Amino acid sequence: MKFNRRLICKQVACATLGVMGASVPMAWAQDYPNKPLRIVVPFPPGGLQ
Repeated sequence: MKFNRRLICKQVACATLGVMGASVPMAWAQDYPNKPLRIVVPFPPGGLQ
């Protein structure tokens, strides 16, 4: 069986992605911020003219 570089690279990439995907923990939603945010805009409505 003849091995070529492209086949080996594909197999290594698939194995790496599989290991990385299995090792990443699930992202849990955080409760921060737990109150509404206040955005301060330093100019009046309508903009500066």
